[in-house]
Amino acid sequence: MSAVRRVASNALPLLFLLLLGATSSAKEKEKSLLKPSTPASTACSISLDFDPETNVHAVDNYKAAVQLLFINEDYTDIDCLADSARQNKEKFKGGAWKLHNIYTALDHPKGHATEEDWSEHFKSLQRWIAAKPESITPRIVLAESYVSYAWDARGDGTSDTVSDNGWRLFEQRLDQAESTLHETSQLKTKCPEWYVAMQQVAQGKGWTIAKATALLEDAIAFEPDYYYFYRMHANYLLPKWYGEQGDTEKFIEATAERIGGEQGDMVYFQVASFLTCHCSRDDLKNISWPRIQRGFAALEVQTGVSLDTLNEFTYLAVKEKDTIVADKMFARIGDNWSEDVWRSQAYFTSCKQWVAFEAPRAIHDKEIHDAADANMQTPEGREYGKQFEATFGAAIQKCLLAGGNENGVSAIIFNVDNFNNKGYVGTYIDVPSKAFAGCFLDSFNHQPPNLAAPPSNHYWLKIPLHPSSPVMANTVKRGV
Repeated sequence: MSAVRRVASNALPLLFLLLLGATSSAKEKEKSLLKPSTPASTACSISLDFDPETNVHAVDNYKAAVQLLFINEDYTDIDCLADSARQNKEKFKGGAWKLHNIYTALDHPKGHATEEDWSEHFKSLQRWIAAKPESITPRIVLAESYVSYAWDARGDGTSDTVSDNGWRLFEQRLDQAESTLHETSQLKTKCPEWYVAMQQVAQGKGWTIAKATALLEDAIAFEPDYYYFYRMHANYLLPKWYGEQGDTEKFIEATAERIGGEQGDMVYFQVASFLTCHCSRDDLKNISWPRIQRGFAALEVQTGVSLDTLNEFTYLAVKEKDTIVADKMFARIGDNWSEDVWRSQAYFTSCKQWVAFEAPRAIHDKEIHDAADANMQTPEGREYGKQFEATFGAAIQKCLLAGGNENGVSAIIFNVDNFNNKGYVGTYIDVPSKAFAGCFLDSFNHQPPNLAAPPSNHYWLKIPLHPSSPVMANTVKRGV
C-alpha cells in the first residue's frame, strides 16, 4: 500500500503540470476564439472574425466561439451578435448567413450528448430567456433544440427501427418545439430562422405538401434571400420524405426561375450543392450541372468564395465526372479539404488522384470537340460534312442497326486525314457502342469509300445522330 501511495504522490506534480497545460491550452484557445471588439467593427463587446476564404475551419471556429459564449453564459454577447447578424444580413464569404450559423451552433449540446447534457442545455436556455425575456434568439434556439432532442429520441434509422417510446418522445418534443415557436411569434422582433425552425417541425410531423408550401411562401415573403428556406423545402420533397421522384429537382429549377438571373442561379447552386453533399446520390437524378456552374461563378463574384464552397463545388464536379473542372478546383483547394463534404481524407485523396489521372484525357477530348465544332461552323466544314454523310451514311446506318446506341451519344466525331489527295478516316470518338465501332471499322476497311480530301489534314468532323440528320433517315424509319 505504501508503494502505491509513493507512486501516486510522485505522480502528483506531473498530473498538476498536465492539468495546468490543458487549462492553459483551453484558455489560449478561448482567447483565440473570443477577441475584444473594436469600436469600428461592431457595437458588441467581442468580435468573431474568421475568414473562410483562407481557413477551411473558419465557420466551425465561429460556431465554436458562439458555443463558448453560451457555456460561459455570455447571453448579452450572443444576443448582440445575433441582432447585428439579423439586422445587417451579415454573411461569410461564400454566402453563408452568420445568423443561421449562430443557431446551428446552439441547437444541441456539444459532442455526444447524454441526458444530463440535454438537461443542462435546456436549463441554460431557460436562464437566457429569463435574463432576456424580449429576445427572440434564445426562444428560437429553444425550439430548434427541442427538434434536435426529438431526433435524438427517434434516432436516424428508418421508421421501422424506432421504438414505441422513441416515437412518443419524438412527437412530444416536436410539440414542444411548435408550441415554443407559436409563443415566440408574439414577440416584437421577427427572425427568418423562425420559419426554418417551423419547417423542421413540419418535416418531423409530416405536414401536408399544401401546408408546408404555404409556410414556405410566408417565409419567402418575409426574407426571400434566406436560402435555407429553399434547402429545407427541397429536402422535404425528396422521395424518402413526402415527395415523389423528381419533385425536388422540379422545385429547385422552379425556384431559380422564380428568382431569376444570377441570383436564381446562386440559389440553385446553394440548394443543389447542399442536398448532393448531404444526401444519397440516388435522391437527386436530374440536377443541371451547367446551372450549378453558373451559380457558383455568380456567387464567387458577388460574395467571394469560401474554402467550404470550393469543396462543395469540387465534390459536385467529381460526381458529375467533369474532371476538367474538378482538376482546377482541386488545385485551388490544395490540402484544405472539408470533412463535412468529403467525410474522410482518404476519400478526398482518392478523388483527387482519380481526377489527376483522368483530366488530361478529358482536356484532350475537349480540344477535339472544340476543333470539330469550329470546323462545322465554317462553310467548307459544313460542305465537307455533307460529303462525308453521303459517303458514309449507309455504313453508319447499318452499324447503328447492328450495334445500337447504348452510350446515348448525339453525334460521332471523326478525324479525316489527307492521303494522296483522298480522305481517309483515322480515328473517331463518342461512338454509340463497341459493336458500332467494330462494324464501322470493317465496313470501310473491306471496301474503302471514295472520299474527297478534307479542307486540311487531320480534320475533325462532327456528324449528328438526331432524327433530322440525313444520316439517320433510314434508321429512324426502322426504329433505331
